[in-house]
Amino acid sequence: MHSEVREMGWELIGGDPAPGDPAAIAGLALELLSTADNAKDVRDRLVRLEDGATDAIWRGDTADAFRDRIDKMPEHLQKLDRSYRKASEGLDAYSRELRDLKADAEAALTKAGDAAQAAGTARQQQRQFAETNTDPAATNPHDEAVSGADQRLRQAIDEANDIRGRKRSAEDRVLASLDEASDLGIKNDPWWRKALRAISTALKIIGLVLLVIAIVVIIVIALTTPGGFLAILAALQACAFLGTLGTAMTVVGIAAFATAATQYATGDDTVGLGDVALAGVFAFGPLAFAKGLGYLSNAMRGGRAVPGLLGAGDDVVRGADDVAGAADDVVRAGDDVVGAAPAGGAAAPAVVVKPGKWDYFFGRVTSNPHNQARSVQNLRDLEALGIRESEGGQAQLAALFEQGRSLPETARHTTEFGVTITRRIPVGDKGVIDAKYFYPGGDMSATPEISTIIPKIFK
Repeated sequence: MHSEVREMGWELIGGDPAPGDPAAIAGLALELLSTADNAKDVRDRLVRLEDGATDAIWRGDTADAFRDRIDKMPEHLQKLDRSYRKASEGLDAYSRELRDLKADAEAALTKAGDAAQAAGTARQQQRQFAETNTDPAATNPHDEAVSGADQRLRQAIDEANDIRGRKRSAEDRVLASLDEASDLGIKNDPWWRKALRAISTALKIIGLVLLVIAIVVIIVIALTTPGGFLAILAALQACAFLGTLGTAMTVVGIAAFATAATQYATGDDTVGLGDVALAGVFAFGPLAFAKGLGYLSNAMRGGRAVPGLLGAGDDVVRGADDVAGAADDVVRAGDDVVGAAPAGGAAAPAVVVKPGKWDYFFGRVTSNPHNQARSVQNLRDLEALGIRESEGGQAQLAALFEQGRSLPETARHTTEFGVTITRRIPVGDKGVIDAKYFYPGGDMSATPEISTIIPKIFK
């Protein structure tokens, strides 16, 4: 019987309602857990080593270099541990749910096959009776069997549709878990921070060149002119530019400028106007330059309100390519913040939505056939609800998400990393959207992130 049902195929119930390989997903979860365990083990060893390598038992340049080198490693390894462990937990839970769903799908297929075979037999008997019956008033005794078989087939199809809905909910949960894992991971630096580091390195090289020039100037001026103190001033300011003597050198430079100005004002023949001007450049030039760099740095930080800047490098887990490549059928892309706090004192956003989410909501994800199908389905569902991206769909969804914050929760999922709350948002009389709001760290006063949505259309 089961082989005959299998030959009929999943088309009896509209296709396989629970595709996927639970064993492969469980294997990936174990690999991620192994990576997390390795990271935790290495971190624990480094912490013990760092705690043991104190000044009391190890001193010198090598010891200092060792401590500097491993200073951030335990923190990074802890983030790696938490990120991969969270991803492993989500995938493991999904593999178990998928295994149960596939068992239910097999049962629905068997039920549908039995019903289809019974309906075929009953219809054949129904036709035979109609062909041989001579009494127009007689009732076909096989009508009830046909009706019962059709009803059982419809029930099997309804069960398959329910399984599809349960599978989609399970996928949304694992995607939310992987999004949380990404948030817990090690973040790549934005491009502008890397650029500032390069500028800083270049300035140090320039400062070193200035130091060499200052030394030469000291020798020449000290041997040929009475204004030798200006050469010493130049050397001190070069050192200040390098940051080796810091604020103290700046103070000395300003004091020397004041001295030169005083000598010139009192008619000292050994100090000319050019000497005073040169002393001023050395005294205040580095301060002005450093202030300018400070303004530049602040401006670049303020630029984080522009989505295009954050798109260069936001919430990327180191090693996330391994996770995404192996579990591409369940990972959604997305790393920037739409609606980040605007500059100029504008109101903070009510919710945070990452641009990869917009791609997923409006049918632009093409990473693999599975994700593409899910993304296209979202697009169709939203259009059925009257939400079209070309007609301000993002703004409509953002307004619905903000409205949803005040609606009662329909589900709550709490982990050590945060709280995910599901709220059902009505969309006119066409349907609803189940939106999941993630609060990192369980801080319910924080701005939540939208981890996923499930549009539902009223029939």
